[in-house]
Amino acid sequence: MSNTSIPPEIIDRYLLESGILERVYFRVLSSETGWRKPHPAIYGEALDMAGVSPEETLFVGDRFLEDVAGPKSVGMKAALCRFEWIPFLEMSELSDEFMPDFQVSELRELAATV
Repeated sequence: MSNTSIPPEIIDRYLLESGILERVYFRVLSSETGWRKPHPAIYGEALDMAGVSPEETLFVGDRFLEDVAGPKSVGMKAALCRFEWIPFLEMSELSDEFMPDFQVSELRELAATV
């Protein structure tokens, strides 16, 4: 899932050339759906495409608003990847309902976490 204004054909060409397209079942682009994260409709689109419910879904991302608060607002669990090079807002005063369920600093940590 990506917030992007880049046309889907260009995204797909990049995903194909980089070998990523053959490893994913689907992709959700704001340029196709008309919705941008954190709008609930874009997560609903992904859930429909995957054929799963929010309760059985873990959304993984590196941005708090788009990848944690947005997914949690529709009932998904969320994992926040806290890469060193990305600045983060102070989360100590946030409501528990929008706190990430998991925090990792590398994607490979997810397997042991979930």
